[in-house]
Amino acid sequence: MKRILLIINCSILFFAHNLNAQCIGGAFASNLTPTTSWQFVNSVSGGNYYTFAGTAGNVYTFSFCSADGGSSIYDTQISLLNSFGNTVQAGVDDYCAANARLDFYCTNTSTYRVLLTKYNCVSQANMGKLAYKSTTIPVCPAGLGTGVTNVASLPYSSGAGSTLGGVNDLTSSNMNVCSNSAYLYGEDKVWIFTPVTGGNVTIDLTTNSSKAGIYLFNGCPLNGNNSTCIGSSLGGGNQTLTVCVEQGSTYYLVVDSKSTTNNFSYTNLTISTPTANSTCSIGTVVSIPSLPYSSTGRTTCGKGNEITKSNVEVCGNSTYLGNEDEVFSFTPISSGNINVGITTLSSYSGIFLYEGCPMSSYCAGTGNKCIGSETSSSGSKSLCGYVTAGLTYYVVVDNYYNCFPYSISISSPTTNLVGSICSNPVVVSSMPFTALKESTT
Repeated sequence: MKRILLIINCSILFFAHNLNAQCIGGAFASNLTPTTSWQFVNSVSGGNYYTFAGTAGNVYTFSFCSADGGSSIYDTQISLLNSFGNTVQAGVDDYCAANARLDFYCTNTSTYRVLLTKYNCVSQANMGKLAYKSTTIPVCPAGLGTGVTNVASLPYSSGAGSTLGGVNDLTSSNMNVCSNSAYLYGEDKVWIFTPVTGGNVTIDLTTNSSKAGIYLFNGCPLNGNNSTCIGSSLGGGNQTLTVCVEQGSTYYLVVDSKSTTNNFSYTNLTISTPTANSTCSIGTVVSIPSLPYSSTGRTTCGKGNEITKSNVEVCGNSTYLGNEDEVFSFTPISSGNINVGITTLSSYSGIFLYEGCPMSSYCAGTGNKCIGSETSSSGSKSLCGYVTAGLTYYVVVDNYYNCFPYSISISSPTTNLVGSICSNPVVVSSMPFTALKESTT
């Protein structure tokens, strides 16, 4: 959600820095009105920008690629700015050889600028032909394109097949981020399954391809559909992924390639029957009787390194699970958003929030999943996550390289966090203003 602050009796200046690929400025050329069909502007000049009215929920595409109808003999670059000229999406280039294509997923209805330049942020007269259009957010399964298989039941075995003819429907620009997006460039195929029981599922792809990869999502993986990345296995050759799945949730398995021109054959794709394991072996866990909760003067020192990146479900940056840790559990009596925060002077600390036991060996009933994490080299930090009444949640406090002292607080669930909407902002009544343990999550 957004984090909104209401500032009274003062003014704020914003400064933009022209970092690499963050092109700003430019001269106004004209206004564009994107439609669902490709339109074109001939002889555009680098250093000019075009305005357009963006509608939340639409994707806007601007391209110099010949496949889209655009063209240029230069190393083109496209940047997306707001109506004030500030960067919304940094400049992109080399999408198709030296030419640029930008796909903008619009989340806020507003006026935007598309700035055209030669790499890097350079003006150039008569730079080429720009193609542009808008599309509505696709939904599953229709938006997945070709090569979709609905799995009736588990276990499942595909037999021999190929991604040839699957088309490059799923790309790094139209999908939810899941690990390394570099394996979303070839022709792809998708398998959809809904397990009737929860538990650990093993997915095996048998192939000789040197650039094959698999991605698994809970929910439709296309942008705007609120899916969750469950895991991935990348790097070429046989791929194996073992994950905990939830009863009744729909999963999307994407098989893709690192090469833009690559399709590949596979001997088999298998998905096992879910296997439940209800043992949560963490060690000492601080049981929180009710929310809100706060505790000062705590430390991870002497608590043991029981949570490591090798024994828990993936949740953010696992390098922050490298030392002694402390684990808390609670079962909320109401649903809503909570804020988990730690106050510490220690550097390189992290907090992780899981629904269900965080151990990768645990998987039963509705399964377990990462709700969110906050890791950084700075001290105090917080995260926001949605919790459901009656389910058990675990908070892990850990560090990159050392144990550390800290204090912790966990709020009661609420459906209207302060600062989340315009009618309920954080009121800043005087300057200077300082806020600790804040998060825009």
